[in-house]
Amino acid sequence: MRFLLILLLIAVFAAALQLFLPWWTCAVAAFFVGAAVRQSGNSAFWAGFWGIFLLWGGYAFWIDQHTQSLLTTKMASLFSLPSPFLLIFLTAFVGGLTSGFAAGAGAYLRKTFQ
Repeated sequence: MRFLLILLLIAVFAAALQLFLPWWTCAVAAFFVGAAVRQSGNSAFWAGFWGIFLLWGGYAFWIDQHTQSLLTTKMASLFSLPSPFLLIFLTAFVGGLTSGFAAGAGAYLRKTFQ
């Protein structure tokens, strides 16, 4: 239950920050949530990873469905990917790794100064 709460906090704060700021603010949100909530580094990494993976993947899929896959298909062919859904997966994966490492760093920073 605690894992899901942290995951949800990261996703909500990142979504709010990314309305007005660049894409990398997902790492800032994950770092601060990872530092604020007591958890292990491994748990923080996975909460950050899955929080942004689901957020970015869901949002990319939503945009893809509402634009009839126009941009996704063109970008997938530009990168020589066999499927537009692979592009959505890679987008979510990069965001997940970015915020996972940031959340883990926040958790380890908290342990350092505790």
